[in-house]
Amino acid sequence: MNMLSINTVLKLNDSKSRLKGIDVLRIICAFLVVCIHCNGYLYKDYIMPLARTAVPVFFIISGYFLYNDVMDVVKKRVLSSIKKISVIFILSTILYSIYALIISINTQQYGVFGNIGLWKLFVFIVNSSPLLFPYDFHLWFLIALIEGDVFFYLMYNKISNKILMFVVVSLILLHLNIMINPIRINIINKVLSVPFRHVLFQSLPCLIIGYSIAKYKFRLKKKCLLFLLCLLMISSLYEYNSNVENEIMYSTPFLSIIIFILFKDLLQKYGNNPIYAYMAKMGQDVSLYVYIVHVLVIRCFNLEHSPFEVFIISIVLSYLYIYAKLFFKKLYNVVMQII
Repeated sequence: MNMLSINTVLKLNDSKSRLKGIDVLRIICAFLVVCIHCNGYLYKDYIMPLARTAVPVFFIISGYFLYNDVMDVVKKRVLSSIKKISVIFILSTILYSIYALIISINTQQYGVFGNIGLWKLFVFIVNSSPLLFPYDFHLWFLIALIEGDVFFYLMYNKISNKILMFVVVSLILLHLNIMINPIRINIINKVLSVPFRHVLFQSLPCLIIGYSIAKYKFRLKKKCLLFLLCLLMISSLYEYNSNVENEIMYSTPFLSIIIFILFKDLLQKYGNNPIYAYMAKMGQDVSLYVYIVHVLVIRCFNLEHSPFEVFIISIVLSYLYIYAKLFFKKLYNVVMQII
């Protein structure tokens, strides 16, 4: 397929009405991520099992929107995602570098910058580990998404679907086993059980799951969907409250898939509701930016115990960034026309 045809297909897809249910899910997941990084608030023990699904759901959403019937379009979408997320990651790293520098100047401690060397760069590549940890610890998601897209691009159309799904299920089960029953051999902990896990055990499987749901138009009947949702929610609550030290539960990946299907299909019909439509617009516009800035908001405003306040301030800052970007873009165009 030639480039003109690919661009035509992309424009046709972009012109279709958005899946508002998925956009609503984006903003809900952004809030749940904020809840993960806050402490001591009311009902945390009940929110956390659900909150643990937020990042897997983000990966599944990304994979879902990679699908197209045309192979060349899929490849272009993957490359476009890599480029877009890479730019966002670089800008996010600059933002947190400035923050880390300010803190370092105030405390006269510059260790976070001195630790950046060849080993740190190696860990950055293979472990999706941010360069300025702990200041930018949450940016692992962006690195894992970029690397997951790269792996997906290399694997796409080269492995049969049955083998691919077997690999996905195996990786998820292996990850759950490693996380809940950690291997105590030091070299495995350093080289295998920690490095690569974000990509191989999270982003890549979830990208493939999202892509497969779109490709095979996977749906569940309403009663079955609600039954599985209730069952997995109860299971997650039990697992979390049985051992809160685990950062992931056995039910987490399966609950993530069910929640995604729920919003994709069952809750799609509420798209004309004004509140639902407004949430969808926020999800479309600022969910990723909320994810990026919320840690900065927590630390700068000392709001560790107030997830809702962090969420609102992060939304406001995200929209300010969007409007500022649009303003400077228009200003640039005006200046270029004058010149």
